[in-house]
Amino acid sequence: MNKIALMLFSTMLLFSAFVFSVGFSFSDDKIVVVTVTEYLASIVENVGGDRVEVSYIIPPNVDPHHYDPPLAEIIQSLSKARLVVTTARTHLPIEEKIYKVVEEGLLKTEVVGLEDYLENGLELLENPRTGQRNLHGYFYSITGIKAISKTIAEKLSEIDTAYREYYQEELRSYLKMLEKLYDTSKSLIYGGRKNVALFSPILQYVVKDLGLNVEYVVVAEHGAEPSENDLRTLLDMLQTGKIDVFILTDEEASHNEDLLKILDEKNSPYIVIPLSILSRNPETIQFSVTNSINLLHYQSTKNIEAGSQTILLIASIIVNIILLSLIIMFLVKVRRVGG
Repeated sequence: MNKIALMLFSTMLLFSAFVFSVGFSFSDDKIVVVTVTEYLASIVENVGGDRVEVSYIIPPNVDPHHYDPPLAEIIQSLSKARLVVTTARTHLPIEEKIYKVVEEGLLKTEVVGLEDYLENGLELLENPRTGQRNLHGYFYSITGIKAISKTIAEKLSEIDTAYREYYQEELRSYLKMLEKLYDTSKSLIYGGRKNVALFSPILQYVVKDLGLNVEYVVVAEHGAEPSENDLRTLLDMLQTGKIDVFILTDEEASHNEDLLKILDEKNSPYIVIPLSILSRNPETIQFSVTNSINLLHYQSTKNIEAGSQTILLIASIIVNIILLSLIIMFLVKVRRVGG
């Protein structure tokens, strides 16, 4: 275990060094873009290329649903922005404040959000637990990323008209890469269409892109606590084979260790997606789900004991990080060729 943990730590360091060393050079004439979250910043960087200077407001590994800084701090963060990128008008507390200060004239900047993405092809799914629109996680799916990237390219072309063709070319290169990731991750998943359960709706859009069928969602909202009945239903569906695999994020796993112990004891199939690591490059999350499902299949065919699942989980995270690095290198290559 010590050797595996050391390898994981070393890989993460190498990964971090690689990601944060990729092409950041700023000049005074760049278009300043501020996004609400880190994963939206990644999309802007891929569409805006060398013409944008991007920052984000909510710190990494902070629950965005509970991040609510003072109004003065928000205004200061957006003071130089020509464009602000949000997830929705009323999704996060900070976004409600952003729209308010812009509409009241306290800031002069362009703001894009959910309504704009819907005009560019995004289709919201129904939350299976509530029957209402699911605003969680559409920005992690390749379908959602494509809609966001088209919106950003349109808006940057309006703001920075002299470089309209540049933004369109960056967009074309990015969409080409997204299509390859979409097709490859979907075609490589073992066994094709599967019935899955999710801990929360946050990965619903990702699994929908993969052609997986969501049979059950444990909690109605991201961050909610499951009831005993919720967990009993999940375990029954796993044991009776109504669902092929249970999917949760690393954050959800860390807050539900007792559930994971029960799943291990019952040898129930589940995978943990390292969303906290992969969200910096949301294009890779769909591929990560494919990879994790295939590793789970390998585990079942080799009849690995439940006690070895911790080792497999670490191995899965390592593979996902290495895979992420390869995809980023491919992304950079595509952009250089396209741009």
